[in-house]
Amino acid sequence: MAPSYTFTPLSVKDKISSVLDKTPADSDSIRFNLFPQDAMTEDDAVFLGDRIKDLKVSSLEISGNTLNGIGLETVAPYFTEIKNLTTLDLSGNDCPGAGVPALAKVLPKTKVDTLNLSGNTLYSSAGSSLGAALPATLIRSLNLSRNELGDAGLEALAGSMERSKLESLQIRMNGITDKGCEKLAASLPKSRMKELDLSSNKITAKGATVLAEAVAGTYVEKLSLANNDIGNDGAKALAKVLPNSKVKELDLFECGITDEGAKHLLIALQNPDCRVSKINVNATERYVCGELDTSRLISAELKGMILKAAENNKMREDAREKAIENATKENTSQDVKAEASKIETAKEAVENGMLIKAAYAGCLPDVVSSLAAKGQTPSAEAFLTPDENGCTPLSLVCEQKQLAQLLTADNFKNAQDVQKLWNAVPPEHKDQMDGKDGRPNLQKVKNAIMANAVRSAMQAKKKQR
Repeated sequence: MAPSYTFTPLSVKDKISSVLDKTPADSDSIRFNLFPQDAMTEDDAVFLGDRIKDLKVSSLEISGNTLNGIGLETVAPYFTEIKNLTTLDLSGNDCPGAGVPALAKVLPKTKVDTLNLSGNTLYSSAGSSLGAALPATLIRSLNLSRNELGDAGLEALAGSMERSKLESLQIRMNGITDKGCEKLAASLPKSRMKELDLSSNKITAKGATVLAEAVAGTYVEKLSLANNDIGNDGAKALAKVLPNSKVKELDLFECGITDEGAKHLLIALQNPDCRVSKINVNATERYVCGELDTSRLISAELKGMILKAAENNKMREDAREKAIENATKENTSQDVKAEASKIETAKEAVENGMLIKAAYAGCLPDVVSSLAAKGQTPSAEAFLTPDENGCTPLSLVCEQKQLAQLLTADNFKNAQDVQKLWNAVPPEHKDQMDGKDGRPNLQKVKNAIMANAVRSAMQAKKKQR
């Protein structure tokens, strides 16, 4: 008689323990992706929470139907105890109900800057919960793809963008229409957004047009409208603004664009001001009665010309970055400071290109302080004038995270100049001026400048007496 075996499946707790046992003690990440849908009970979630709260990891993944709504609601508070946690992946779970509101409540108490909630059957209410929490979090990258947020969910998120640190939003396959695009477009110019993925929604030429008009005034570098039927009119709207935008990567796969729209894209990419160096205008080949249907395709010749134009833009951008690198090497801090010490007036400093040299050398705040000590302060326009590489003294200072050292009451005599410079600071760099309370110190600087002006005026009157 053949021996009989009894197979006892591992419990959820056993599987949790197995993952923890197999993860090296010094690992920076851990991944739980083991359980069937709806298998986790509240007791299981408490067990999981108790065992992850003391981990030293910066990346935590609990995905693939590991959680349900009850599980997420229970385990969410434990995320606040993982002190190094910056990346949280909760994708592919079924988390309706109170799960996301519970998560949104604790996120401001964590260091999480990258959050993945894709594939979670989330509705518009989840967008509202996250939108309300975003301004108080550190989240810069948010993936909400493959949910059911719809226009209402996107509107709730868009309303908080201006006050949040969000730079990347993936919201593919969420049933978003032109109406949602209009709400998003209204918020984009005041946001920090650099990457925007709206692929596989229900966007038409109308939605693409309002987005295009908004993107021209933003910091968006990557834009995907793939698998949206924006057609030739949508392509024309994008082409019109591309040379005036910061877009470097554009995905228009399967967008119903033919040669009519592609010609406009080509003209845009050939514009020397256009930065697009990567573009996808491919479409799936379809056959009707054995014949290739070309009604929604771009000709191979025109597609090749578009790709070549993007390649040329990449070469031009690489040359620009090399020029910036060389300028940085050529202008050492010690040499620039020595040269600046011989300059007596702000006008002379501007005419000699001293501000841009100092910015490349990373010592612009010091040079401006030196001039201020001599009673000389360059105008705001001098900090906003681009060189042959398209860089301005202000943009370089922002990249070097020296904004707070530059915009001080000792360096400037005119509060209006400080405000003008602040208005030109990219959103992602404004937090350099944040005080201990998380609020910008700009007003304090302006108040101090005005107080200095009043003090100087009173001293001048005393001398006259």
